[in-house]
Amino acid sequence: MPASAPPPSSLASRGLATLRRWFDTQGRDTDAASPDPRIDWLRAVPFIGMHLACVAVLWVGVSLTAVIVAVALYAVRMFAITGFYHRYFSHRTFRTSRVLQFVFALIGASSVQRGPLWWAA
Repeated sequence: MPASAPPPSSLASRGLATLRRWFDTQGRDTDAASPDPRIDWLRAVPFIGMHLACVAVLWVGVSLTAVIVAVALYAVRMFAITGFYHRYFSHRTFRTSRVLQFVFALIGASSVQRGPLWWAA
């Protein structure tokens, strides 16, 4: 093995740390002396379950209505994230009513991209 190659154990631990950060953006690096480098399964399991549930399409099939609804919900949620979470809550680039703030904060929260308070901070 060349002298510059890291030992397999450190390569594996760095890979696990990277995987951990994919599931938890506040995940700590295992190379640092952190006391508790575990995955927060309470937060990770819903994401894993949602992605595994996509396999159900093999049993229930795909319809044009389902595809249209999925694309429409994606577009509305992405508008809520980019238009309101980013442009409104982060930068206050435009003005809107409290009702519209609440509606788009709720729609944005359904996309699980953190909350409006995190974006405003």
